[in-house]
Amino acid sequence: MSVLGGAIGYFNGDIRGLADDIAELKPTVMIGVPRVFTRLYDRVMTTIEQKGKVSKWVFKKGYSSKTKIVTKNKESGFWDLLIFKKTKKRLGGKIRLIISGSAPLSKEHHNFLRVCFTSAVHQGYGLTETVSNGTIGMYGLLSIGNCGPPKTTTELKLVDVPEMNYMSENNVGEIWMRGPAIFKGYYKDEKKTKEVLTEDGWFKTGDIGKINSDGTLSIIDRKTNIVKLSNGEFVAIEQLESYFVQSAMISQIWIYTNPFEDFLVAIIVPDFNNLQTETENEKSQSINQNLELKKIFKKELLLLSQQFRLIHFSIPKKFYIEINPFTIESGLLTDTLKYKRKKLYIKYKSIINNMYKEFKMEKKKLLKKNVKKK
Repeated sequence: MSVLGGAIGYFNGDIRGLADDIAELKPTVMIGVPRVFTRLYDRVMTTIEQKGKVSKWVFKKGYSSKTKIVTKNKESGFWDLLIFKKTKKRLGGKIRLIISGSAPLSKEHHNFLRVCFTSAVHQGYGLTETVSNGTIGMYGLLSIGNCGPPKTTTELKLVDVPEMNYMSENNVGEIWMRGPAIFKGYYKDEKKTKEVLTEDGWFKTGDIGKINSDGTLSIIDRKTNIVKLSNGEFVAIEQLESYFVQSAMISQIWIYTNPFEDFLVAIIVPDFNNLQTETENEKSQSINQNLELKKIFKKELLLLSQQFRLIHFSIPKKFYIEINPFTIESGLLTDTLKYKRKKLYIKYKSIINNMYKEFKMEKKKLLKKNVKKK
């Protein structure tokens, strides 16, 4: 942008109003994280569901037809004029290119962006340590749910991670990168530098990737946030969060586990716009005493776990509902909107401890009840 020239716009400071800001700013190029795009998806789909039967049928018909058209790299003048001209206005009506990064974008949301806004929707993959170099989608690439092929500045390979059953012979493994853009090391931290940089220049990303048949890369897991529970089972915290946050009712979710325990707990920030309850009364400090709301989220977590075929110990057994979003200003998010896990733990430490105690007490009561029945 600095080379070619362009205007820069700023949002109002509240991520919940981001969609309105985008419509006002009318961008031509938009680069964001998946959660921004999933919120957009939720708003459009919620609007469609509130329409009449005929309008819903027309949208579904148009969506299905245009999906087939964009898959062939063609334009859809008829459906754009009839339906998708309206959805494009949600991004100001001038959008030409969308790039998603920071975390994997699901196939469903990737296709939604292509159909409703622009056919040029690409995912990129890179890290601070690679100066954002890595892989990126390109014009004419028709497959979705991937981050495209490696850039010319990047050499990439997959390395076996036997403890997670990811083997490079199956085209899956930890992503290692090498090239002129790779950093030289962490400032005044030789120990950490040696952990991630090999002598011949390979950088160990900690991400688990898959090389697809068309040469593109898909991010499927995270090695460094794998936690072992006391029962010996491994759970991928970031991957679970990426699954659960796809719920229209969940704005943010942070999952925590104590390695000395055999279950997970979570802090959930609701998206009140999509909750089918009397949200005004629930936006209070006593929100966690609202049993009806607790039931709604418990059911939602269970449905998502079934959708993504998660094992039972991957579902948080207890959760706390937080009405205030995690933000950069509060020190709970990085500049790239990733969780500062240590700071989140410090903030919610007493709540986490209480959730563990509560679950254990509930388990004991249930055990006593079952013994009495026998």
